[in-house]
Amino acid sequence: SRVKCLGTQCTNNRKKDGMEAKMEAVLKKVDVEIQRYHGGSLTGKDILKVVANATFIFDSFAEIFVEHKRENCELTDADIRKLCNEHKLVFLLWDGAFSYARTINPDDHDRAMYKRFVEAAVFCHTKIGCSITPKVHLMLKHVLKQMLSIPGGLGDKMEDWVELMHQTGQRLRVRFRSVKCIKKRAESMARTIQMHSHADIDEQIEEVKKNVSR
Repeated sequence: SRVKCLGTQCTNNRKKDGMEAKMEAVLKKVDVEIQRYHGGSLTGKDILKVVANATFIFDSFAEIFVEHKRENCELTDADIRKLCNEHKLVFLLWDGAFSYARTINPDDHDRAMYKRFVEAAVFCHTKIGCSITPKVHLMLKHVLKQMLSIPGGLGDKMEDWVELMHQTGQRLRVRFRSVKCIKKRAESMARTIQMHSHADIDEQIEEVKKNVSR
């Protein structure tokens, strides 16, 4: 992408006072952490923080890029700020789209606003070089219909629970990786999930935590 290209045209990328260090410092100010175990990318909860602080983050990034730009950089200062603004806009538009998609009992106005936000989000999404993933396709082609056809709307349509299930599934796969029989492994994982979703057990776990913290 043009952002990666820009990185190769900036000086002192990895030094303590370099571009990369300053970018990470900006993210830390809003409690966003790049997860090395996650391939150096952001997890779902951190993406939400970026969305909530998109203006601060990308405005700060623009100043960092301008400061560390090489003398022979192909981009002008205005180009750099425009590029950062385009990325900021994508986050703001997706935030608006998700906000309307989560509306309880959406009316015609909510659906019309969702349509405006999602179409603009996808347009800007592809403009900065991002691909149309299955999730983007669902947002563009199916969510609006579901806001109309599903009683009460889609409600809390966010990825929080999906990210949680990814983490839960990974922990269980590691825990039961030595079980050779696929059926027994699946049954063991299912029993564990059921046990941790039992109200009485959850209540007892919380009681133990309170007693330990006293």
